[in-house]
Amino acid sequence: MVFKWFLIPFMVLHGAMHLIGWVVNLDRARVGSLTGKLSFGFSKKWRKPLAQFWLLALILFIAGSMALLLNYYWWWWEILAAVIISQSLIVVWWQDAKTGTILNLLIFIALMLV
Repeated sequence: MVFKWFLIPFMVLHGAMHLIGWVVNLDRARVGSLTGKLSFGFSKKWRKPLAQFWLLALILFIAGSMALLLNYYWWWWEILAAVIISQSLIVVWWQDAKTGTILNLLIFIALMLV
């Protein structure tokens, strides 16, 4: 399956981008114009607890990519979980992360094709 050699780096890079959300929302660094502002009236006290899910999405994207690389049949479950968590985070941090929706959509379409 040649397709996986394109999908794996794409998922790893997308997963690595979640590191930015984790670092910014733990107030460890400032990145460009990212505000860390939450949508839907979440108070600022939710930023740090919810930031841990950015790290979880990163771990799931990397683990799912490794599972695909090693041809484990269950790899897509990890990637599907990562996409669901990632998109949930994007909704919560819509102003900062809305472009990630396109990447999640591309990965979801790839999951349906594989």
